[in-house]
Amino acid sequence: MADTQTNDTPVTEEVTTQPTDATTEVAQTETETTEAAPVEEAAPAAEAAPAEETESEPASSEPAVAEPAPAPVAEGKPARQPSMAQVMESDEFAAYMSGAETLARNSMVRGVVVRLEDNGSVLVDIGAKSEAIIPRNEVGDDEIGVGDEIECVVVKPEDDEGHPVVSKRRADFERIKREIAEAKNTGKILQATVKEAIKGGLIVDLGVAAFVPASHVDQKVRGQLDRLIGQVLPVKVIEVEFSKKRSDKVIASHRLAAEEERESRASEAWANIEKDKIVEGVVRRITDFGAFIDLGGVDGLLHVREMAWGRVEHPSNVVKKGQKLQVLILDIDETANPKRIALGLKQLLPDPWKKAAKNYRVGQTVTAKIVRLAPTVAFAELEPGVEAVIPVSELSEERVKEPGDVVTIGQEVEGRIKQILTNQRRITMSLRAAVQERERRETRTAVREVNQRADSDGPLRLGDLFGKELRAVRDRNKNRTREEARARAQEAAEDEEDYEELEDVVVEGENEEVTDITNGEPDVPADHDESVEG
Repeated sequence: MADTQTNDTPVTEEVTTQPTDATTEVAQTETETTEAAPVEEAAPAAEAAPAEETESEPASSEPAVAEPAPAPVAEGKPARQPSMAQVMESDEFAAYMSGAETLARNSMVRGVVVRLEDNGSVLVDIGAKSEAIIPRNEVGDDEIGVGDEIECVVVKPEDDEGHPVVSKRRADFERIKREIAEAKNTGKILQATVKEAIKGGLIVDLGVAAFVPASHVDQKVRGQLDRLIGQVLPVKVIEVEFSKKRSDKVIASHRLAAEEERESRASEAWANIEKDKIVEGVVRRITDFGAFIDLGGVDGLLHVREMAWGRVEHPSNVVKKGQKLQVLILDIDETANPKRIALGLKQLLPDPWKKAAKNYRVGQTVTAKIVRLAPTVAFAELEPGVEAVIPVSELSEERVKEPGDVVTIGQEVEGRIKQILTNQRRITMSLRAAVQERERRETRTAVREVNQRADSDGPLRLGDLFGKELRAVRDRNKNRTREEARARAQEAAEDEEDYEELEDVVVEGENEEVTDITNGEPDVPADHDESVEG
């Protein structure tokens, strides 16, 4: 037994002390030879040597240190490489070839873009033995770059050069169909572009063609389907049918989506609406009595009287459709159905009446423009937002039935302020008082001029005071006298023409034959007095 251990010791030490060289030698031998010895033949010798070495070593209290197992070495023969059949059956070869075997046609794979070719195709690493190719016409509409992770559909597991052919466009299409089916189940609102208006509804684009019946178009735009072409509308999918044998069928509703969005916006808007709060809105519609303002899902009315401090002829003179503006919430009527919101704009503008008490005083003569007529009064604008009332009795010194008999809209007049009521926003003005005041001023000015002339030229004569008036009266009398003389001459001429016509008639009568109706008896003298006795 001892001899056996002694003879075998050198072999054991040689194998144990040079594991690295043996492993390298075996690897080199496997690459150079075409046939390899089975690995199992060297295993018994490798296992026996450590066992015998353990028996010859004395026992030690120190823990044993595990040494790496040496590579198996064939005794006296080089290691043989596995045959082709063994290689093809190995796990390494199966893992290498698994990429090509798992690529089934029409299956969905994920990959990373590794290169963009000049011809428009894209190379994608999908974990196969070769990089997959996306032809230019299968890239799709989305822009992609190197490093992007994308989904593709396998069109062909392998082409002539060993590259899988995949399609991103078809993957996008499949993804869109999944999203549409999911939106139908969850009630999610999608955005669709209107492509065409046909009889009975709209054709919209959801990535796939979808049909919106006219009854499912929102009522606010139902009467103008042609104007919706090119617009993006919110829709809810109400019916889906994807089939390989027949064309896909997708039906959507714009009305349901619009109603849901309005309800959602209204809930959010009402949460932020409160009286005396300033909010921002958009003018949606203008009428003769005001404008409707969209406050983000809720409409409020801005009445024409609340648009400006002055008179507004029409709301369109102040606001325009689509204009953004800030308004004040004046009141909220929660009892109405739907709720009503009253808005104000002039409250955010400077109030001219706050300065009216400083700018105007009683007895002041001002110029104003007539802006409105009523049966008993006329309204004159002193400045934008400040109007004065002129009673009909104050329009003229003469009796006036209606203001329109004296003034017209747009006419500038001069009046005298008689009363100011700032709290009531009311100023009363008189044109009659302004005329009287003007006459008094003119009289005072004339007397002043006369006194100045008297002081400088000495005693005054009537001609100095009333010469101009007297000359005017004389000229009027002269003109009247001429006109009367001309009229008398014309009458005389007309009478002469009538007399000449009468003479012509008498001459014509003399030439006619006269019949004697007295039977030849003499005429009775004029002084003959014939009495008749009874």
